[in-house]
Amino acid sequence: RRAARAAWDARLTVAANDARWVEGSLVPDVLRAGTAAEASAVWTAGRPRVLGIDAELYDLASTAPDEERAAYAALIQERLRALSSAVDVDASSGADTDVERLRAARGAIDQARADLRAALDSPVQPGPVT
Repeated sequence: RRAARAAWDARLTVAANDARWVEGSLVPDVLRAGTAAEASAVWTAGRPRVLGIDAELYDLASTAPDEERAAYAALIQERLRALSSAVDVDASSGADTDVERLRAARGAIDQARADLRAALDSPVQPGPVT
């Protein structure tokens, strides 16, 4: 049982690190793109990995060895999905998008990034294997 929990925790660590990559690397790359087309291309290229992380978090939440771990995996998944949705809106913006819509989309991304970071840094993270 201890080995199974340790293996689950190791998978969660990888998924959490991957979610950190989305928040700290992929999304900033999308936001730094020079044009809407470039932003869309960067996001489209990274989207399969984001979907894979989402699927892994779903599986982790479904197979967690206890409720605390299930809740933590589900929280990260929820926050990753919110960030993904916010970037989807921004990346689908065309060159004719008005400034207010762009500001709103970027504000939603900033909030979703902060929410994901908070979840990843949450003190509710599963403790050591006992």
